[in-house]
Amino acid sequence: MTTASAYTEERKEYSLGVDYLNDRTILSLNYTNSTESDYISDTIGVSISQEFFGDLSTLTLGFALGDDTVKQTGATYFEEQAERKYFSVDFSQILTKRFIASISYESVFDEGFLNNPYRQIREVSPIVNPGDRGYDFIPENYPNIRNSKAIALRGIYAINNRSSIRAEYRKYEDSWDLDLDNIELRYSRYVGNRLLVELRTRADDQNKRVFTTKIYSILLSTGRLNFMAETKSLANIRLFNLV
Repeated sequence: MTTASAYTEERKEYSLGVDYLNDRTILSLNYTNSTESDYISDTIGVSISQEFFGDLSTLTLGFALGDDTVKQTGATYFEEQAERKYFSVDFSQILTKRFIASISYESVFDEGFLNNPYRQIREVSPIVNPGDRGYDFIPENYPNIRNSKAIALRGIYAINNRSSIRAEYRKYEDSWDLDLDNIELRYSRYVGNRLLVELRTRADDQNKRVFTTKIYSILLSTGRLNFMAETKSLANIRLFNLV
């Protein structure tokens, strides 16, 4: 029914990073390699962080470049590429002895093979013989370019020296017309000297992809739809979690 099958997976990851501190400036450089049987990812990133205004303010700029190779287990002929560029800006400010706030912005540019190589969707097919199911399975087809941006506001308030409350709002948009809003509240408290208890609640509101549906019909005038997918990660979602 779903074309799913059992599988095993092993991932090995290696990371190397170096930080250089000069007065109130920190320059960071890092490299990460992640290898699986069907996915290889190489990422290099650099960031610079500067404190000023009496060490009460911190500005951080970041850039990362990723180069991924997408494969498919059992299909030696299948190999696709994906590239990612990541930009970020973060500003944090100590407002009082108990309260710190920050605002961050990030932008990601993805290009290449962006969908899951295993997932398939159902396409309507004519029933020729009795017993025909009336549909065929074909691979999903996503756009090969995706630009996304997100802005987040965060605040942490220390109620006392053993407990704190944190609030965060994040707004996400991308070129696939996906809009995502989430709000999170978190309360943390030390119990004794070694136990930290945390209560967290989060609400998410996500709209639906314009090219996502359950089953597709053949378009007589233009052939198949340009982009086709069947996944709940691109659907209308409203969640409320309490942890």
